[in-house]
Amino acid sequence: MDLFKNMICDKFQVINNSVDPQTAQQLEKLLAGKQTDVVILNDGSTAKLVILNTPDKGPRIHQMDVRAELILGKTYLGHTFTEQDKQYLHKYGDMGRTAQLIDPNGGQPLKALIGVDQETKRLRLLNIDTFRMPDEILGKKLTPVQKLMLLEGKALRLDNMDYKGTKFSTYTRLSAAKGGFKYNKIQTQQNNLPLASLPSQVQSVSSPALEPEADASFPI
Repeated sequence: MDLFKNMICDKFQVINNSVDPQTAQQLEKLLAGKQTDVVILNDGSTAKLVILNTPDKGPRIHQMDVRAELILGKTYLGHTFTEQDKQYLHKYGDMGRTAQLIDPNGGQPLKALIGVDQETKRLRLLNIDTFRMPDEILGKKLTPVQKLMLLEGKALRLDNMDYKGTKFSTYTRLSAAKGGFKYNKIQTQQNNLPLASLPSQVQSVSSPALEPEADASFPI
């Protein structure tokens, strides 16, 4: 907290070294290395905040202002977007494949998935080089081939997933937009568990990009 005190005072209203409870919750996320929710700053702007460690200036608070719409340039961190890349980012919020990028904070190459933060309309990354792939997801053990497919950004059908004894199937993939796994539950006569009863990470996703019948060209 001492390291970032001046930066925090620039962003939030601090009175007698105190902030309101809602701001305190966001600061806990920030200082834990997580991205905040959308917050209102002292200057009236709305943004998400995250701490980045830059080689030249050290740790700093990075501000991602909320935009009205997604703006894509021709390139991004050394990756040249194809028309299909742009279509998927606009339509689905994820590019659907990995990209070789250049880390802006050190100039080193990195392999990542590119997605869209739907709240800020800005691009966000999921670094594949540092992502820790679990051995199983909701009770479903992953084979080495399945892990590799997920790390490549491909959608994968997983059957017999388990939540509190109830079996179900999903199309699953890694999503930079979500910062983790993205699910689209497959409805069948034997698989009619209402989405509201599933874990929040399953409820929150309903992207047609995961369904081959919705767009046969989406990489699976």
